[in-house]
Amino acid sequence: MLAASSLAIAALPDEIQVYDDSLDKPGESGLELHLNTTPSGRPTSDYPGETVATHGVRGTFEFSRGLSPHFEAGLYLPTVYDPDHGYTLAGIKARLKWIAVSHETTGGPFAGVNVELGHVERRFDQATDKLEVRTMVGSTNDRWLLAVNPTFELPLNAGARGGAPDLAWQMRALRRFSPDTAAGLEYYADLGRLSHLLPADRMQHTVYGVLETPLPYRFDFHVGVGYGWAGADRLTVKMIIGRAL
Repeated sequence: MLAASSLAIAALPDEIQVYDDSLDKPGESGLELHLNTTPSGRPTSDYPGETVATHGVRGTFEFSRGLSPHFEAGLYLPTVYDPDHGYTLAGIKARLKWIAVSHETTGGPFAGVNVELGHVERRFDQATDKLEVRTMVGSTNDRWLLAVNPTFELPLNAGARGGAPDLAWQMRALRRFSPDTAAGLEYYADLGRLSHLLPADRMQHTVYGVLETPLPYRFDFHVGVGYGWAGADRLTVKMIIGRAL
């Protein structure tokens, strides 16, 4: 049991999205609300004291600011509601996104890195302090958006998950039907520690069907329904509502 716990990769599912080359313009800001809930998921915790995602609701406020044509900063405030503890501010996270090559407006390949430093309560993540390095590669044109995010998560608190980085993988393929409306698939995989990957039946895999469309008053809307297998929650519903400020 202790060995299984040391391999656990459960983490707060506060932000379920695949990064691409979109950036706030220099000097402009944005606000997003990330919402997700898990009607059907893991019934038991992966480590002592964990609050499982099942039947809970996560709401994360994200503030972003364009620093330059290649840099964007962001701040996350993740909150959680669960039947046992009520409403909780789970922690705080800050990020810096760098896009080295972008063709967001003209179409073509892109590449970049997003670095995130965060702290959350231990009942939501065994690694309470964590550094995440999310790489981004993909391509976009007037019909398709393809993006892949190989992601490395390094626990910073002593002893958490053996101190080795975790490996995660996110992908998205969207078909655009207009400049503002698109639909497609997203795939998320948590594979375990880079030095000791999880057994195949405990890796977490989830596929989402997603839709993106504008709302009145210049709001953007993203909705997805995800099906998970192996060690993942079976059913997750997510939404992102955002607006440029």
